[in-house]
Formats: sequence, structure tokens, C-alpha cells
Amino acid sequence: MCDRGRPVVGLQIELTTEGKKKDHTVAIFKTDAKGSVQFRHVRAGRYFVGIKQPAFGYSEEIRVMRHPPKESPTGLTFEWPGWKPLLTTTVTGSITGLARPDRGMLLDTTKPIYTSVDGAKLTLMSAVSDEPVESQMSSDTGRFQFHAVPAGLYLLRVETPISHPPRWGFPGDGYVPIEVDPQSKFGTLDMVLDNAICGELAWGRRGETDSLNAQTH
Repeated sequence: MCDRGRPVVGLQIELTTEGKKKDHTVAIFKTDAKGSVQFRHVRAGRYFVGIKQPAFGYSEEIRVMRHPPKESPTGLTFEWPGWKPLLTTTVTGSITGLARPDRGMLLDTTKPIYTSVDGAKLTLMSAVSDEPVESQMSSDTGRFQFHAVPAGLYLLRVETPISHPPRWGFPGDGYVPIEVDPQSKFGTLDMVLDNAICGELAWGRRGETDSLNAQTH
């Protein structure tokens, strides 16, 4: 398990197998100092090895054989979370989102409207342990501020208010990977939210020309 070439320590990896009614968990281990786990004494059969994390879970199917061919791989390598996080020196900034027009349900793709996302619940959590650090609501101008966040990798969970008809053109719940780095050239975290493939949340840094990052299945 690695993040841009660096081992990810303490991330839960789950081994499951299919049952008659639902999947059965064989074992769950946390990655060691090398970012690795090892499942021992596993019976022959079909299994799934996956990252047990609600924001960026991922799994691959494997088949354990009593006498595997010589060219069979001895392990799997996952890149996690798989998307380049937004670098910042502070977790302070604003969120802007793709808004729906006043009339009609279809989004205007030729002249999209982006506006401040107010009243969104923002929860900052440790990326590896998934433990919450702090929660707050975005202001009427979309502003937020988390004080004195230590350097490290985090996930910012964004839960937008549910309205009828929907106000925003993106999912109401999603995660944004953030890395707090004192050496970053960005002092604030001004984000823009959009819709991605499979109805997942897409994100990007407001003002940049790069395309939005997107979760995919």
C-alpha cells in the first residue's frame, strides 16, 4: 500500500470471500511500517482483497491455489487514495459549486453557473484512521476555517443541504483528499465542486485551469 511512492501505515486491509447470502470477512489487518499486510494460512478459493475505507474503498479479486503456476504474482500493490490531494498550508477557504438554474432541472452545460455553497456540513477526518478531527458548517458565502491543523493527509467530507428541487448539480455527499504541507505554495483551500462519473463528487482548486479530479468505479 503506497501513496505516491510512500508507504501508507495503519490502513485497514480486508480479505473477504463470497457466502451464500452475503460476503464473509476472513480477516482484517492494518498495514505495517512498510505499508504491507500478509494473510497467512488461507484456504484455496476465490477471495477479494480490499481497502476498508468508506471514502476511497477498493478491492481486487484473487484466487488462492494449492499449487499455483510459477509465474503467479506473490502479492498485490494498491495506490491509495489514488487521486492527487489538494495541497495547502491551512484548511481554510471557501467552496463553490455548480448550481442548477431557477427554472428546469437540466444543468446549463454551455454557460454553467457556479455559486457559493452555504450551509454545507464539513467534517475533517484523518485519511488513514477515518477518525473525525472537527466538523463545522460553511457560511452564507461558502467560507470555512479549521484552526491549527497539523501537517498530514486528511479527507474533507462535504455534505450539502438536501433541497427539493435539488439546488446543486453535484452529489450531496462526497470526500475531498487534502494534504496539509507547510511548504505548499497555497495558503488557502478554495474549492469548486462538480459531478463526476457514476454520480461521485468531483473537486478542484478554484482558479486553476486543471480539470477536476473525480472518483470513478
